[in-house]
Amino acid sequence: SGAESRFVAIERTGHFAYVADGVSGVSAYFIDQTTGTLTLMAPSPVATGSHPTRIVLTPDSKYLYVANQGDGTVSQCAVRPDGSLVSIGANLTAGNQPVAMTVDPAGMYLYVVNQGSDSVSIFRISAIDGSLTAQAPAGTGPSPSGIVTVP
Repeated sequence: SGAESRFVAIERTGHFAYVADGVSGVSAYFIDQTTGTLTLMAPSPVATGSHPTRIVLTPDSKYLYVANQGDGTVSQCAVRPDGSLVSIGANLTAGNQPVAMTVDPAGMYLYVVNQGSDSVSIFRISAIDGSLTAQAPAGTGPSPSGIVTVP
């Protein structure tokens, strides 16, 4: 997907993989269930912000979010039934150097770790269309680098 590819996410059925190219987009791949071969899907890559580094899917794999480390934003996409991606809104400001993300098990909130601003951005995920609404951020200790949620 590119010389600067950073992260791979596989949706819950195992039929599609998404790769952050580290420059300005996310590529979608079909996964052959017999051989495991990846086939690049068109149109790919889908434009994101600057230096996309992390990808996270909602538990139902209907929505995909991308942390763009270069410009401190989050891109928001819907996953179509054929595995292709479509933007569902403008990139939203997260914080300085977003480096990690997670979605809570209920698929209601997206948490974005901002290493450069020592914070976690919190976004509410719309149950209707997957679009994000910013909530008040939470402060962290210096240089946070990861986050997990547990059921």
